[in-house]
Amino acid sequence: MDLIHAETKVQSLLESCSNEIRAKLEDVLPSNSALLKSAAKTTRGNNFLGYPWTIIDFPRSFEADGFLALRTLCLRGHCFSITLHLSGETFKRYADRITQRLHEIPSDYFISINADEWMHIIDEKNYVPLNDKKINLSQEIRKSNYLKIARKISFEDAEKLPTQVTEAALLLFNLLR
Repeated sequence: MDLIHAETKVQSLLESCSNEIRAKLEDVLPSNSALLKSAAKTTRGNNFLGYPWTIIDFPRSFEADGFLALRTLCLRGHCFSITLHLSGETFKRYADRITQRLHEIPSDYFISINADEWMHIIDEKNYVPLNDKKINLSQEIRKSNYLKIARKISFEDAEKLPTQVTEAALLLFNLLR
């Protein structure tokens, strides 16, 4: 498959994910929510630690004092992932609530521990599994300036990606309620 065809297929798959997320979040978020009114934003590049990548952010809210984004990432040659990314004042608003509800997140999710919040690869340098007993996640969250909760999805599950990211979106946004 040539690169243009592959990128078109990835773009179509990620757009499908954002459309399904929008439909499901209408049951969770108020109908007048700015998050539901936000447009999906796609960003792509050719070299994130050696991998071509595409991200679609939806829903998203980027303000001067902080942001919230649900990111679906295709890191070709590596994996897909879905990440709730909170930063700045938005992070501060939700940090205690999420800390109290960490037990509600399934064990196949990860939390970022890297000081650089722009490291998206889910590996042992950037993330820890939520069930890692060696790390005090509540303490890690309190000392951070951002929070990323992520789930890795293999390429073999690409056909199920819209369903999997929609389920993750519901779980993650219900944590914020």
